[in-house]
Amino acid sequence: MVTLYATTRTENQWQMKYQSDKFANISDICATLGYDVAKYTIHFHGISGCDDVSYFYRKGKVSPFKKAINNGHLDLLAGLGQELILSRENIDKCKEFIRSVIYQGNPNESYVQTRMNLYDKQSPKNKTTMTIPPDEDSCTQHILRCHHRVYIWTRCNQSIIPTIDKFKNGWKLSEDGMIVPVWYKGPQLPPSCKKTFRKKASGGYEADVEPDVDENQICNRKRRKLNQLKKKLLRRKLK
Repeated sequence: MVTLYATTRTENQWQMKYQSDKFANISDICATLGYDVAKYTIHFHGISGCDDVSYFYRKGKVSPFKKAINNGHLDLLAGLGQELILSRENIDKCKEFIRSVIYQGNPNESYVQTRMNLYDKQSPKNKTTMTIPPDEDSCTQHILRCHHRVYIWTRCNQSIIPTIDKFKNGWKLSEDGMIVPVWYKGPQLPPSCKKTFRKKASGGYEADVEPDVDENQICNRKRRKLNQLKKKLLRRKLK
């Protein structure tokens, strides 16, 4: 409602009910935030995580929102929801917003450099990719899902909303007919870590033979080995 009011600049008074018996005047909210900020609140809500767009791990909304207002970076999200197809330029602007505002990357860094620097700053014993920006391909899919959602939100006052293809905006149809997110489109393993396998008659795998990797098989093998190790440790304790 705040974004729609700030965009339309209607003279009517809009009230938003909250809790059970209280009302907020939307025009007062827009005046407090400033109309240039208010018209992008729904864009920020979408890209930072909402009902059908995933959240960034351990990243909230209040602190990034304040940073975006102070730095004047909310306009980087202006392209979201404007057209049926999000341009590459607007995707790159959204990536810059994620890099510089949500993850507080240094100025004049590339997206990859920010990922590397944040990873290098972690303790050697507690290194994880969960607290750094997602890889660029996964981030693109996140932005496309946000674009799809903002496109619908910003047209909620229209009786008929032009159809936007969700399958071109971060969603796909699974084998069992469910609509699920496209988490990434490239290979799961980077080229430097990729190992190739071929199936043997015994059911095992040999390395460096076939060009394709079944990442699920790799994860299952690691999981089995870990369970076997746990069982061995448990037997030692029992002895």
